[in-house]
Amino acid sequence: MAQLASRDAPGRLEVVRAFVNTRNIEAGTDVLATPVDLAEWLAARHLASPGLRLEVSARRAATELREALRTLLLAHNGHDVDTALAVEVLNQVSASAGVRPVMAPDGAVDYAVADGGGIGALGGIVAIVYTAEGNGVWTRLKACSADACQWAYYDASRNRASRWCHMQVCGNRAKGQTFRARKAKR
Repeated sequence: MAQLASRDAPGRLEVVRAFVNTRNIEAGTDVLATPVDLAEWLAARHLASPGLRLEVSARRAATELREALRTLLLAHNGHDVDTALAVEVLNQVSASAGVRPVMAPDGAVDYAVADGGGIGALGGIVAIVYTAEGNGVWTRLKACSADACQWAYYDASRNRASRWCHMQVCGNRAKGQTFRARKAKR
């Protein structure tokens, strides 16, 4: 239910938000259930050519990357999570895809991907993360604090203190649980 009102991220960072949200923890669904689903999802976001054939190993790599990103987004939201493995996954995808910085004529730094296959498409997602970090917006992409949700959302608040993907759903649930726990202690 919380996923109905998630906040979109600016520009291409929305691709990363949408990628993390291909797994709906609350509903127990996964949009990337098969290699064909993954290929179609990547092609629809211009990360891969239409008709790309992927192996099961590419889907496995995609789900590892997705959960690594979710771990980093939880860290952005103040959760005490071990990010070492998540960073290692991003670095492995980056190296395998040949992600490298390139300078634009206007002096802006972007990232190019050498591999054109499935790992290259995943490298494209990592390249978006690198660009967002360089632009100072990466840490605004967060995962909801509700354990049953963990939906990725963009924190557009001035003080960057948003904790839930949707205050009226996950925020109210959390506050209700806290209230009931306090009341039970009395």
